[in-house]
Amino acid sequence: MELYKSKYNKLSYIEQEALLTLVWTADSGIMKDEDFKKEMRVYASAIKRYKPMRIIFDSRFFEFIIRPEMQEWLAFNVFPEYKIAGVRKKAYIVTEDVFPTVTLENYMNKSTPEKVETRFFDGNNSAQEWLKQ
Repeated sequence: MELYKSKYNKLSYIEQEALLTLVWTADSGIMKDEDFKKEMRVYASAIKRYKPMRIIFDSRFFEFIIRPEMQEWLAFNVFPEYKIAGVRKKAYIVTEDVFPTVTLENYMNKSTPEKVETRFFDGNNSAQEWLKQ
């Protein structure tokens, strides 16, 4: 079921699979910090409300630069929700462009709570297969 849609992303939830999916659009590149915070608050609220065991974060079109101060904001305002909700797995679908992928992987590996298993994929099918294991 679709939970939320903006020009920056779409958030949906499949109850039978306890799967939350966040798909970013290319318009994410024009977001300001406050826009990003708003979008991430919606995402955190969905985690809190639905308590998904699995999350797909489709960042193939994610263009927003997450600066250090925004990383800190995420660490305090979004990432704690993973542990509280009992999220077990997060799959990031990334672009084939090496630099943004490596940057995102490095950042997420440092900031994701230890109990959330995280992997990076270049396609939705392989991400979904891994999440079902």
